Amino acid sequence: MWIACPFPAWAKRPTRPNFRRPAGTSDREDGTKNRRRQNDRVLALLVSSTRPVNGPLSVHNTRSAFGRVSRYAHWVVGTLILALLPLGLFTWVLGPDHPEHGAFLAMHQTLGLTVLLLVVLRLLWLGQSPAQRQLALVTHRGLCALMLNFPVTGILLTAWRGDAMDIYGWSVAGFLTPDAHLGAAAGVVHNLVLAAMFYLALFAHLGAVTKHHFIDRRPQDIRRMLR
Repeated sequence: MWIACPFPAWAKRPTRPNFRRPAGTSDREDGTKNRRRQNDRVLALLVSSTRPVNGPLSVHNTRSAFGRVSRYAHWVVGTLILALLPLGLFTWVLGPDHPEHGAFLAMHQTLGLTVLLLVVLRLLWLGQSPAQRQLALVTHRGLCALMLNFPVTGILLTAWRGDAMDIYGWSVAGFLTPDAHLGAAAGVVHNLVLAAMFYLALFAHLGAVTKHHFIDRRPQDIRRMLR
């Protein structure tokens, strides 16, 4: 037989949780609050990625981070290539008959030669660095090879067309025999193929960095190139 047992006077009767929305709120306000929380999380991740590390930054690379030389080379080469692509397109749009075509072409050639020298030095510096993860090493060398092919094909394109090469203010010509067919092929590779490959590699690189940082929650990866 069941016997009813009332709650004592000092105890409170349990109540069901109230899942109703507080008065005065709406779906739009709830969505705004959720977006603010997400923005706060993104801002916290960005701040954590740029948080200064303890101790001075080493010149040489380590197993966990790139040194000062590699970081400077990374950002300088990346900035130069991002400037060279629209500069080359602008020079092509001007056409050879434009009075300013020669000046812009000389600037494009000089910056391209600078990229060639910096990438070669960077590869030499990377060769004496500690071993990295295999995938990161292959990706790094692949990007460097792509950046090397840009100035090399540009030099071949200029030489096979019979034009002079501007090297830091000095005009150099005649180091290769002009060939219209080879010049046209080098032009296609330099202006179309490598440009498309570079943009694909750039978006893949940025996508991988974003995934590692925000989805995989690995802020140490982006810190390898930031202070």
